[in-house]
Amino acid sequence: MKRIRIVGLCLVAVFATSAVAASNASAKEFPLYVLLPGKTFPVKYHGLVTTPATRLETADGTFVECQKVHIEGEILSVHLTTTHYLFLECVESALGSKCTSSGAPTGDILLLAEEHLGLIDDPTGNLFNDTGVLVLLPSGFHFKCAVEIKVSGSVIGQIVSTIGQQEHETEFKYSVSSTKGMPLFLKFLSPLGPEEVEAKLTTEILGSSEESDQLGNGKILLLPATETVEIS
Repeated sequence: MKRIRIVGLCLVAVFATSAVAASNASAKEFPLYVLLPGKTFPVKYHGLVTTPATRLETADGTFVECQKVHIEGEILSVHLTTTHYLFLECVESALGSKCTSSGAPTGDILLLAEEHLGLIDDPTGNLFNDTGVLVLLPSGFHFKCAVEIKVSGSVIGQIVSTIGQQEHETEFKYSVSSTKGMPLFLKFLSPLGPEEVEAKLTTEILGSSEESDQLGNGKILLLPATETVEIS
């Protein structure tokens, strides 16, 4: 059995006069690494979005909704993964037309994204006390519905699985705020540097760019079935 341990500093909110300043200072000390005793990268995984549908929505309310998402990826290093997302049965809301990326069957969108594991902001404050991934969209990513749609930038996914124990599967979710086009999680802290990264997703339709959000829940399973991962 391959046991992988992803170890990070768990930041806890400390009630003090200057909680924000304290949290920012603590966040910059964040270490992250993966232990693979006697093993080597990469580690393969696959997954499926488990909600009825996943949705990309712009600030003006236009959205693309896909009924299923299949996931295939690899953990390449201590914090980096690459993931193929295959969005199935995708339709845009304005005209009800199917959305398709180049080389994919009608209604399907294929995306290859780079992802970094790190800490994400707590939407109730400025503390980095959630674990998540920063998903970076490739330059020039687009697909066609009734018209061509280009999506750029990055989005944050929250890891919602139990922290501190070995598990074969990991659950994640993409959440939205009460404002259309605005994701719930906006800031990401990488172990590569002390500065936080602000995630921003932008969708361009007919030359007009708008802020966008991503909604969806899912699971990834490690391959083979004997492998486990610990995030702590």
